[in-house]
Amino acid sequence: MQNLTPEGLGIVTDVATRHRVSLDGALVLLDALAQGNGRQAQFNHPDLGGMGQWSQGGMIMIGDMFNQGLKYRVDALCNELTDFLSAGCSRTALLRKLTFAT
Repeated sequence: MQNLTPEGLGIVTDVATRHRVSLDGALVLLDALAQGNGRQAQFNHPDLGGMGQWSQGGMIMIGDMFNQGLKYRVDALCNELTDFLSAGCSRTALLRKLTFAT
């Protein structure tokens, strides 16, 4: 993953705090969402329930499959991070939207 600008890092930190996940977990998810063009993600992080997948429209699977609260939190986190990724289809455009340093 590329380095975030201070502004971008602040945004992701706020989102992570609101959804009660570590900054590292949010960054892993952000990278996965960017790779999926903001529409899907495949990730693996303990804060996110281990290995999991998310798709826009409601499909979510996490390794901690019986933890519904975590499932809802990961879904909400994905949806909020996806809002930042709605600028375009290419990964470069999505990363620029998130104020990544070049």
